[in-house]
Amino acid sequence: MTRHMLVPPLLVFHLAMPAPQMAPDPGSLVEAERAFARDAAEKGMRAAFLAHLGKGSVVFEPGPVDARATWEAHGSNPGLLSWEPEHAEIAASGEMGWTTGPWEFRPGGAADEPAAFGEYASVWRKDASGAWKFAVDVGVPHGPHDGPPAEPVLAPVRAAPAIATTPADVLAAERAFVAAARAGIAPAYRQHGAAGILLLRPGAARAEGAAAAALAARQPLAWEPAEAFVSAAGDLGYVYGAAIPAGAEDSAGYLRVWRRRTGEGWEIALDVATGPPVEAP
Repeated sequence: MTRHMLVPPLLVFHLAMPAPQMAPDPGSLVEAERAFARDAAEKGMRAAFLAHLGKGSVVFEPGPVDARATWEAHGSNPGLLSWEPEHAEIAASGEMGWTTGPWEFRPGGAADEPAAFGEYASVWRKDASGAWKFAVDVGVPHGPHDGPPAEPVLAPVRAAPAIATTPADVLAAERAFVAAARAGIAPAYRQHGAAGILLLRPGAARAEGAAAAALAARQPLAWEPAEAFVSAAGDLGYVYGAAIPAGAEDSAGYLRVWRRRTGEGWEIALDVATGPPVEAP
C-alpha cells in the first residue's frame, strides 16, 4: 500500500501564479496536510483525495497518473490510511511547498492493527482561491516505524533569488544531474544534493544528508522527466516522470524537488522513487 503508467509523451511546463501578498508560513502546509489526513480518517480515502487534489495533480501507481481519474475510479474502502508531516518547506512566494513524513495503513479501519508502513511526499500549490491543494502525491513502503512521528521540521523561508527563473531552468538542473548520475550515482547525489537532502526509496527508511547518496546507489535508476514546475519566487521547483531501474523492462516513477542554492545553481531538497525495493546493503 502506498500513498500513491502513464508518462506524458511531451514535456509540459507550467508557469506559476503571481506571488501572494501575505508572508509565507510553512506551518500552513503542515495544517493543510493534517486536514487532509483528518478527512481520510473521517470521510474515507477516496473522498479525502478528491477533496484535496488540485487541477492536473498526479499520484503514482507506481508511475505518475492523473489523480482525479484514479481516485474517481476507486471504490469505497474500510481501511484507514493515516500520516503525519515531519518536514515542510514553502517557497518565498508562498504559493508552493512540500511535505514528507511517515504513513501507515490499517486494513480494517481505526480499530485494526497497522499492516503496512512507509513514507510519503506531497508537493502543494495554492489554487485560484488561495487554498492549498496537492499537485503531486507519492509514497513508498518499508518496514514498521521505530516510534511515533516527530514534531515537524519547518525549513526557514529564504529570500527570493534576484535572478528570474523558469521551469526550463529547473529542467536544466535535472538534466545536469541525470548526466552526472550516468558516471556515478553516489557522486552525483553528493554533488547536486542539498546538505540535508531527504531521499525516499521502497523498502528502506528515509535517508537524510550524507546517507542519501549511499541509499540511492543501492537502487540504480535512469530518469525520464515528464513535467517541470517552478515557484513564482524562483526558489523552489520540482520535476517528476519515469524512473527505470537498472536491468528492468518496466518503469516506475520519481519526484525530485529542487531548491535554489545561495547564489546561483540548484540543489536537490527531496528525492523520491517508486518501484521495486532497494537491494539490501
